[in-house]
Amino acid sequence: MIYDEAVQLAFRALLALAIVAVHLSAVAAAPAGEYAASIAGFKDAHAAHPDAAEPVCELARAYRQLERWALAEVYIDRCQRYDVQPDWVAQLASEIEDAIAHAQLAPVTFDIAPQVKGTRIAVGGFPADEKFAPLAIHLPPGEATFTISAPGYATQQVNAKLAAGEPFTVRATLILSTDAKAQRSRRIAKWTVAGGGVVFAAGVGAWIWAKHTSSDLAAHDAANWDANIGAFRDERRYAYAGLSLGAAALAIGGALWLLRGDERPPTAQPTAVLVPITIGRDVGLAWSGAW
Repeated sequence: MIYDEAVQLAFRALLALAIVAVHLSAVAAAPAGEYAASIAGFKDAHAAHPDAAEPVCELARAYRQLERWALAEVYIDRCQRYDVQPDWVAQLASEIEDAIAHAQLAPVTFDIAPQVKGTRIAVGGFPADEKFAPLAIHLPPGEATFTISAPGYATQQVNAKLAAGEPFTVRATLILSTDAKAQRSRRIAKWTVAGGGVVFAAGVGAWIWAKHTSSDLAAHDAANWDANIGAFRDERRYAYAGLSLGAAALAIGGALWLLRGDERPPTAQPTAVLVPITIGRDVGLAWSGAW
């Protein structure tokens, strides 16, 4: 047990040293005002150690120094989600908030429906790798383009003209992508056919049981028939219901399957080509194209 604890402590120490080393190499350029160059180093550190708060918090500080306020907001929000943060994070968050309050910026919020896990926002003019979950940010006035993406949904763009001090809400309704629609249709068709098959099989079973009851009653006297005819009729009713519902579900499932759509590109249709041959007036028939 002591050995395991020692190994864990050693691993944590090495991890901390690695983070500090990358951190120091990235910060080295900062006093000279080269925060843009240090950002790549902080991103590399975050990619190598995603559980560490320091690289993310340093990115917030770098963007604050560059006065890229929206990205500073994005990264300070991510930084504050870590359980353990550097002791200067609260001061940095206050500085960002105060600077934004005195800057000529437009508050931007997002109203996206449905709310889908993995939804990401890209803003025109941001670095290509800077995408974030819907979050209230502040942008300079002027033209802005917002690109909204979510797993299984078509990517959308919203253009806006922002004015300083005037709130703007980016509204979008996510639409299932063609592939997602086809997959959902196939899934619904499959389960409808499967459920219809089960119900139809139950109906067949009920019909067989009803026939057995009828044969059993016919083998006895009329009094026994009159006393138990109600049970036979109930079993027959269940059989009819199962057969009808099952057949309807199978028909609906089959129709859905035929109309489901397909995410695969359409293949070329076969083409008949008449190829003359040299013997008499006969011709040969050759097929080209994909089936």
